[in-house]
Amino acid sequence: MSTRHGVFHAEDIIYQTYGTTIYARNKPKKSLILLKLTAELNTHCIDYVTQIVYTHDIALATVWLNLFSGAKIIETGTGSGSVTVSFARSVGSNGRVYTFEANSDRYQNFRKLIDDLKLTNVEIENRDVYEKGLQPSAEESENFADGVFLDLPEPWRVLKHVKKVLKPCSVVVSFSPSIEQVLETKEEMNRQGFQDIESIEIIMQPWGVFPREQMDEKRRKVQDSRQNSFKKPISLELPMVFETSPFALYAQESYPHTGYLIMGCQPPLDEDGIDFLPQDSKSRLRAHNIKANPN
Repeated sequence: MSTRHGVFHAEDIIYQTYGTTIYARNKPKKSLILLKLTAELNTHCIDYVTQIVYTHDIALATVWLNLFSGAKIIETGTGSGSVTVSFARSVGSNGRVYTFEANSDRYQNFRKLIDDLKLTNVEIENRDVYEKGLQPSAEESENFADGVFLDLPEPWRVLKHVKKVLKPCSVVVSFSPSIEQVLETKEEMNRQGFQDIESIEIIMQPWGVFPREQMDEKRRKVQDSRQNSFKKPISLELPMVFETSPFALYAQESYPHTGYLIMGCQPPLDEDGIDFLPQDSKSRLRAHNIKANPN
């Protein structure tokens, strides 16, 4: 493996434990550390065959979906598999992720990734969900899913299928890059009777930390550039400083717009299996609790 830090040989890496430092053969002072693959590393390192959902959006989707060990989750639009791998880690070995991909090439690529990562709790199907719905071949019962995640060009077209697979009081989350998609999806969620509909955009701003002495040096450079008018001033945003701290904070390169997340809740059912739909979410939850705990 040839990198800008040197050449690393496979025989130096195979059978080593995670955390081991491996030194380059041609640059003995250069090294790398073997890390166990995480969902975050997978997202950063994966081959992007489509636009992917990034870690900050996946994090909110995971919270909204209330993923837990043993959960059964449906995902549509597998793509590069960034979301699928994250969900598979969240639901654990006793959970299940059912994912659908319409493109045959992406379907085959992700099947190989499943084998490489040994994701035994993931099942993928090559299917057009617009026409054939979201019921996995391995599941016979309806309304079994603990959550549904949509990453499709036209997510509003499958919401009628979501109603058939999603458990009462569980959540569907949709990711869309454009605001026009959000409007269409929210309108259809309302028509289908979903409740507590929310949409949000996350702009991620990473922050760095460095010793205050380095910050003082940067300040001196800025002041010198301003005093020497014949020189082009240095464009530098000064870091945030706290008088009692030996460190300073500075804003790193921020992530641009990635997309919008839309969430809707499948309403609870009454004793006859009919959607129970009071006017607002508080009365819905209160009424549902009364039905579940009549005493």
